[in-house]
Amino acid sequence: MECEALVTTWMDGLILSHEPGILGTMQLRYRFRLHPTPAQRKALAKAFGCARVVYNDGLRLREEVHRAGLPWVSDGDLLRLVTTEAKRTPDRAWLAEVSAVVLQQSVADLHRAYRNYFAALAEMKTKRAKGNKQVKLRVHKPRLKRRHYDKAIRFTANSRFRVLSNGRLRLPKVGDLRVRWSRELPRAQARSPSPSMAPAATTPRSLSRSKRRRCPGHRPRLVSISA
Repeated sequence: MECEALVTTWMDGLILSHEPGILGTMQLRYRFRLHPTPAQRKALAKAFGCARVVYNDGLRLREEVHRAGLPWVSDGDLLRLVTTEAKRTPDRAWLAEVSAVVLQQSVADLHRAYRNYFAALAEMKTKRAKGNKQVKLRVHKPRLKRRHYDKAIRFTANSRFRVLSNGRLRLPKVGDLRVRWSRELPRAQARSPSPSMAPAATTPRSLSRSKRRRCPGHRPRLVSISA
């Protein structure tokens, strides 16, 4: 079965995702169809899983440090602990099987989630101090990613992904994905895109208004590319 792909143009990067909170500054949206081989689907599934694991590991570490009353772990130290250091342990050695950029971007999403949460918390406290006792927290505290829902990865230009002359999308440690391009991408996107990808059983509401359809086997089907 073939699955539909969605390619989205952004102002600041190329992203492939179905998480509601991860998208922003969207400018253009294109739909494409991906045709990953069985081996590529397996590699993508592994990347999705590894991205989820480092995100959850980082979240657990932050919560454990907070409960113990210890100093805040810097973003750089957290990244090192859940990626570089974790790869040296038997329980997480398999993280080395996927692109390091995928892991780095997943931890970056966790950093962003905490920044958004703390900003919203400060805003709520300020408004309540001014007498508005009915105001509610508009951003939830970061939560663990779920195995069968929160599936998203992102590649940046540093990962050396590229669109090949034959039209295939080359992703590190995944391979050359066949894409049915329904239209030509802007030249700026072809020079330096930053993509992210996610599999989804339904069309994500944050990306498309079209009717959601089932995608057999939760195969990767979303691609977004930007300059």
